[in-house]
This record gives sequence, structure tokens and C-alpha cells, in this order.
Amino acid sequence: MAQGLFALPDNAAPAPYFAMPRLSAMSVSPDERWYALEVEAPLAGRDARRIAVVRPGKPATLAGCPGSGATALAGDRLLYLAPARSGAPRTALWCRRLGGGEATEVVAPAGGVLGYAVAHATETAVIATVMHQVATLEDDARLRRQRAVFGSKAMLYRPGDLLGQRGEAGRIRLAYASLACGTTDVLPVPTGVHLTGGVVVAADASRVVSECIVDSGDAVRHGLLVAWQSASDREWAWHRLSADGDADLTDPVLSEDGRWLACTRTQRPAAGPPSGTLWLFDLADPTGNGRPLAPALDLWPAPAAWAPDGRLYFTADRCGGRPLYEIDVAAGTCRRLTAAGCFTAVQVRAAGLYAIRSAVDQMPVPVRLCLRRPPGTRGPIRLACPTPDPPLPGRLERINAGTGRQRVHGWLCRPDGAGAGSPAPLLVWLHGGPRSSWTGWSWRWCPWLATDRGYAVVMPDPAPSTGYGYGFMARAWADWAETPYADVMRLVDSVVARADIDGSRMAVLGSSFGGYLAYQIVTRTDRFRAAISHAGMWDLRTFVAGSLVARAFSVEFGHPLDAAATYAGQSPRTRARHIHTPLLVSHGSRDPVVPFTETLTLCSDLRHLGKPVTLLRFPDEAHELGKPANVQLWYQCVFAFLDQTLNGQPWRPPTLLSGT
Repeated sequence: MAQGLFALPDNAAPAPYFAMPRLSAMSVSPDERWYALEVEAPLAGRDARRIAVVRPGKPATLAGCPGSGATALAGDRLLYLAPARSGAPRTALWCRRLGGGEATEVVAPAGGVLGYAVAHATETAVIATVMHQVATLEDDARLRRQRAVFGSKAMLYRPGDLLGQRGEAGRIRLAYASLACGTTDVLPVPTGVHLTGGVVVAADASRVVSECIVDSGDAVRHGLLVAWQSASDREWAWHRLSADGDADLTDPVLSEDGRWLACTRTQRPAAGPPSGTLWLFDLADPTGNGRPLAPALDLWPAPAAWAPDGRLYFTADRCGGRPLYEIDVAAGTCRRLTAAGCFTAVQVRAAGLYAIRSAVDQMPVPVRLCLRRPPGTRGPIRLACPTPDPPLPGRLERINAGTGRQRVHGWLCRPDGAGAGSPAPLLVWLHGGPRSSWTGWSWRWCPWLATDRGYAVVMPDPAPSTGYGYGFMARAWADWAETPYADVMRLVDSVVARADIDGSRMAVLGSSFGGYLAYQIVTRTDRFRAAISHAGMWDLRTFVAGSLVARAFSVEFGHPLDAAATYAGQSPRTRARHIHTPLLVSHGSRDPVVPFTETLTLCSDLRHLGKPVTLLRFPDEAHELGKPANVQLWYQCVFAFLDQTLNGQPWRPPTLLSGT
């Protein structure tokens, strides 16, 4: 079964792996009698995302309505996002009653609905939409029609305006929408900040907390705004929360009564990497600076959900997983609830915790933890889900190498049949970030597609990966070249010493920072027969000049005008003459994060130097590949390149690329 699901055809037929439905989100009804699962069917076109309703004890099927962003409401109702009924293409907020009846379009603003939060006690939702600087949604729709008739999409940016990635005029605004009749009330524009669309709201709608960005010119800060209505004139007022110093505030989670707000406070020191701490605000006095929760934890936590009794649940990367933790806020105690896996979409109900769990060797599935049960019987208990759970073509091992602060960890995926008599060639997969780690299942970077073809895959977490403490991240502060390279090679050396691994046939692959690190590696060693990079940075100076997210790097390396030598020393381009490894590079032409010109410059440089390089361009993609057909072609091209460079086979690109 696994061989068929993970095999890649050599022709233009869709591969079974890319047609598999995949779970992405979950919402549990207040009475726990049913839950909604957001399932993506990659090859389904316009209806790629569907919402399946599952009732415990009954078979789970994919029958459901097209949409995303589902919220299970009381009274057997489902709130979700789907295309508007009429007019220009945009996303609307819909409500459907289970058991029959036509869905109701709650609100469909001209700027679409980017996201929403529900005030369950008042039957209202706070929506995020894109609006011009006008007073009402009707005024915004009228101005959009005027611009469309005139035929211009020009946008004007004044000093302090944020150059975002949206190709649309206007700013993100918030508005209340009645679930019963769809009437709206637009909140005022906060001054000096830009809303991002992330929003939470109290159950009684008394307070709204919005994520925002503050652009000071030299730096971009992430913050939180609180809005409430005055008792006298019922006018809305905004207040920006402050957390005792210059720090970012993200990931807000509001208690049900709207009083307590937990978030992640990220401190960015002048020298050294950022660090995250759980932070608590008492919104009874929003002018206060708040206080830390469990500050001794050497983690980068993100709050997930409040319990009615005041306990807070959070997740954090930890040694190759993202476990679930519980804090008793009153007592200040913390405990870890899960041993392994990566947990997302955490929700609290009377019977316990619900979440989505995945792992490097486990596709995402819905689970429940019964915290009232004795230890050892709490779960996580797997729930019914309409997505497949096929056996994998290989085995997973946790590995490490080195000692003390130099110890580096990672995962090793071994193909079935590998042994001393038949050692497997090795692929080294490098994650992006750079402050991230291999913690859960990845549909885009799935190592089991490689093990199915007989490759072993090592997935290292070099510094500055998350999940190993602040000191581990600090080892690679302002050093993206030497320290990460040494960490990767330390783990590679330990793996190739095994009898079941063929260290003479190795390739290195990565995306974004991982692609950049792949370049750094092949400028320092010729041990790899092939290198594959997607959207990797080649020259950090030109990357910073052209990327929409590059100003964050000036904190670590300095501004390019002031630190040219530093940028040159950290750029693979400086060592281009040392590359002898054949390269396959790919990039999306619409990439606003790592501009496509980075890859064009690399190709120009290497061809000038007579170095072997092949370019795979995706004109309709941005930073990461999102279209299943493009991802399949990427894998087909990658394995054809590996067959040539590692296995000595003729170059046979995918059929659909052979004539381009």
C-alpha cells in the first residue's frame, strides 16, 4: 500500500500522494457532540478545502461543504469562510445549520474576510477585512467600484506606511458582524500601527485584541492592541499593550471572560538572538505592563487555550517535537502533558483537551486528552477522521552527535531493506527559518517520498534551531555559515559511519535558509555529489535590498550600508569559486521573501565560472511551492537529478518539462 501511495509516476499523471486528503484544522462543538475538520483535497481545484462534520461513534466521511476556517457553534451550527455568493471574487463569512437547510451568507465585504473571531455569548463575530480609509463597508465598496471603472490599482505609501505583501489598496480593518442579520459596525482606525488580521474577542464582545505591526523605519515591531467601548458614549477606544521594555507581543489568547490575556513576549536584545516568554496581562487594567509566566522555562512558548478554571495551555518546540504544556496560573506551576508529537489547534472542552497531532512519521490526526483520568490513561486518544493513515515506506530514528554545547540532534528516515549488504544513499534535508526545527509532519518536505525510492534522509537541527534552549540558538548568532555547517557535518559524519548508509553517495537539499545553507556547505566541501536549493539566499546584501522581510536581519548583521564586510563574509556568493558540486536550483518568480533575482544571480555567477547548474523556474509561485502540480514536478525533477548524480543514470526530466 505504501509503495503505491508514495511512488511518483514518470509521466504526467497525478501521483497518489498529492491527491491524498490532508487535515489542516479542527473545531469542536461546545457540547462535544460533533466536531468540524478542515480537509484539503489538493487536486480538487476550486473546492480544494472542504469541511467535514464528524459525530463520535459514526463513520467519518469527506462529505461536507467547501470552505475553510470553520468554527463549531452551539445549536448545531457551523461558521466558515467560502467564496462570496455574487460580485467580485472574494471571501465571505457563512453560517450553515447541520442537518439540512441552505447556508446563509453572514457578511461579504468588498475587501473580503481575511479572518474572524466569535463572541459566542452575543452571537456576533469580529471580522478582519481590507478597507480604504472610509467610515463604512458600503463606502469602501463604492470607492472600489470607482477605482475599477477608472482602471487603476495604484497605491500611495506615506512615511510610516507599511510596505506589505498584499497587492491590494487599503488597510486591514476590524468590524463587528451580527450572525443573525449580518449588520456591521466598523471599529475606528488605530493610530500609528498597522493591523495584521489576527484577532481574538471576549465571549461577551466587551474586549477585542488585535495583532498589529509598528513600523519605525529602522525596525518592525509586532504588538497587541486592546479595544473596548466606553461606558458613557459607547465609542470604541484602542490601547497598545506594553510589556516592560521594547519587545514583540504575538499569539494572543483571551480568557473566556475577557479579563486575562496570555501571549508570547519576544525580547530582541542588541547582541544575541531573540528569546520568547509567556506573558500575562490583566485587562482590568490594560495600562499595566503584565508579568511573565514560568520565566525559568528555556523554551519559546506559544499560548494555545485557557481552561475555565484559569489554567493555561501552551505549546513549544522541544527536541524534535512540539509538546503540550499546562500552567496553573495561580500557583505558578508548569507540567508537560505529552511525550511526543507536534500539537496544534488546541481547544478546551469539558471532557478535556482536543488538538491535532502529527509527527515526522505521522500524518495529522485529531486527538483528545482526558486530563481527569489517571496518568498513563489520559491519551492522546485518536479520534475519527476521514483522511488516510497509510503505512510508511521506512523507519524513523532519533539521532544525535557531539557532546555538551556542541551536541546536535536530528531525525533519520531509513528505507526498508537498507543494510550492510545494501547501504542506502543519503539525502541531507535542511529546514528553513532559520529559527525553526523538524517537529511534525510536512506535506511539502516529505522524507518518505525519498525512502520509497531507496534513499535514507537525515534531517538535522543545527544551530540556531529552536527546541534546544537559548544557548543553542546563541551559538549561531550573526554566524549563519560556519556554525550551522559544522553542526550539519557533525551529524552527517555520525550517520555515514553506519553500515547501512552509503557515505559515497550523498546530496544536500534545502529551502529558503535551508537552500542558503546548502550553498554554504558545497562551498566548503566536495563530499556531496549533488546540491538542491529552493528559494535560497545567494548574496545577503542583495537579498536584504530586495526582500520585504529583510529589515529583521539588520538587527543581527547590521545595516548593509554599515556592515558590507559582514554581509560578504556570510554570503555563499563570496565563495562561489569553491563550488564543484552539480546544483539544481528552483525558485518562484513571485517570491517577495527571497527575490527570484537571488537565483538568477547565482545562475549567472556559476555559468560565468563554468560551474554546473540547472534552473527550475515556477512563474506562478511565490516563496514556497503551493500548487500540487508544481510540487509534484519539483519532486520528479529532483529525483531525476539525484538518479543522474548519485546513481549514474541518464538525465530524464519529467515528461511535462522535457519540451520547455
